[in-house]
Amino acid sequence: MYHPSGFLTESLVDADDLQVFLAAWREGSVSKAAARLGVGVSTASRRIDRLEEHLGRPLFVRTASGLAPLPAAEALRPHAEEAERALLAGAAAVESLELAVQGRVTVALPSDMVQLVLLPHLPTFVRRHPEVELVFRQGSGLADLMRREADIAVRVVQPTAGEELVATRLRPVAMGVFGSRRYFEEVGRSPDPLAHRWVSWDPELGRLPEAEWLRSIIGDRPIALRSSHVSTIRLAAAAGVGLALMPQLFGHLTPTLEPIALDVPDVPPTHLWMVTHRALRHAPRVAATWDHFVERLREKPEQDDVALLRGELAEAYGLSFAGLASVTTPNHSSS
Repeated sequence: MYHPSGFLTESLVDADDLQVFLAAWREGSVSKAAARLGVGVSTASRRIDRLEEHLGRPLFVRTASGLAPLPAAEALRPHAEEAERALLAGAAAVESLELAVQGRVTVALPSDMVQLVLLPHLPTFVRRHPEVELVFRQGSGLADLMRREADIAVRVVQPTAGEELVATRLRPVAMGVFGSRRYFEEVGRSPDPLAHRWVSWDPELGRLPEAEWLRSIIGDRPIALRSSHVSTIRLAAAAGVGLALMPQLFGHLTPTLEPIALDVPDVPPTHLWMVTHRALRHAPRVAATWDHFVERLREKPEQDDVALLRGELAEAYGLSFAGLASVTTPNHSSS
């Protein structure tokens, strides 16, 4: 029940209209908002029109490049977001009352972690919890847990949403530069970073710490390949395209990759976190997934992660690590 002056009126604003309004604000486009919500463009446009009629003022100016918010949209947005948070928190609280370990759990995490760390051990979870349906959301962006874009997120960014999110720190993350044996045979192992080809992130992800580190050492020199997918960056390095900065564990788990020491500053260490909404933490399906992933991903100082995971990957995917030296670096996993 929102109105431009105080946003209170005698009639209720439809929650779906507010949802479309927020999606249109965030996406800057009615068509993108419709795609995000899984509704037709005409439906999304109609809901915005209905909300504008209810408020008595236009919310956006439709331009060739998208939607431009007007003052009424600026005033409405924080209240719409507060209503969204309340509805999502209420839904999470209801879900926490579930009794059975069943239902869908969406986990946002990097694709390399899925492929190299989680999948080889996932049959254990599936056998233990046959009525849980896992959905992995793999990408470089951060899923918004407050908007329920995921139930659980595994990331290297510490949450800052206060009491609404709960997080546990899993382990340190050590980074290193890797290239393939074939690449080193071609180019050599010069410690000068300017003597090498590089693989890195898409320009749109240039603010990632890894991208900023590389830019600080090679400047604006051309990059052989850019990608928005961490797995593509790792596999491109493995194929001999160039050097790539990546978590040390993932480099040591890729048979054709070898580390190289360069005359450059080290990448500052970070930590791996697992995060969920506080109201969901003890929902049976979420709790079961959380507990399994924490056990799988947390640091165990007495465990040789590289040796353990190489054995599992050899069995799961038929990979061969024959001839590769054992690794004595610290037990640092990755994001």
